[in-house]
Amino acid sequence: MNPKMNNKVINKLSIENRFIVNAEQVRRIACGQLGWVVEYDDAGVRWLNKYINTLRGIASEESKEKLTDSLGAFLGECICRTFNGQWVEYPKGEWMVRVDPGVSVYPFRKARKQLAGEETNSVADLFDAIPAMRTKLTASQNADDETRGKARSQPWWKFW
Repeated sequence: MNPKMNNKVINKLSIENRFIVNAEQVRRIACGQLGWVVEYDDAGVRWLNKYINTLRGIASEESKEKLTDSLGAFLGECICRTFNGQWVEYPKGEWMVRVDPGVSVYPFRKARKQLAGEETNSVADLFDAIPAMRTKLTASQNADDETRGKARSQPWWKFW
C-alpha cells in the first residue's frame, strides 16, 4: 500500500480501490527501485512475469504470501484495462476479473501459483489466453444460437 496513505484512509477505500492502490505500488517499485516504467498493458504483464520469476528465487515464503496481493492486483488491473474487465467477488470470497459474462480469471491465484514455482500457471500465459477464451465463448454462443434456431423452425412433433 502507499506509505503516504494512513490506515484510516485505506480502510475507507472500496476493495476495488485497494486493488488499484496495491497495483500502483507495484508500478512505483518497478520505476523507483528497478528503473522500469510499466503500464497496465501487455508489456506490463511481460515485465510482471519476469519479476515474479526473479522473486520466486529470492523471496521468503512469508514475503511471497504478502507479494501475492500486490502482484495479483497489478495483473488484475492489466486485465481490466486491456480487456475492459471488472473486479467481481466470487461467492467464496475470492476475487476474479470478469472480462465477459462467461469468461472470468483469477489474477491472485495465478500470481500465487507462479510465485510458488508452478511454471504452467504463468501470469503471461493467463493474459495471452484471454482473447482465445473470448473467441471460444463467442463461437460457442453462435453455435448454440444456430442450433436453437433450427430447433424452433421444426414442428414440435417432428423428430427427424
